[in-house]
Amino acid sequence: MHTNMLTPKQKTRVSQIATIMRECQDGHCDETYLRNRGVTGAEMTTLVPKAVEEANAAAVRRAA
Repeated sequence: MHTNMLTPKQKTRVSQIATIMRECQDGHCDETYLRNRGVTGAEMTTLVPKAVEEANAAAVRRAA
């Protein structure tokens, strides 16, 4: 399975995590914060990096 291939459920979860990350724009969006918001350990390694990319892309689009 290719790493960029996500199931619809995973894509939804990536969007949810990206939203959580945008909510903590004060720079304190660390692993503890995400875990308190319900992000699991498995999601930390698989979905969070994609959520970071999505959040950054959204920020760039808003700034443009």
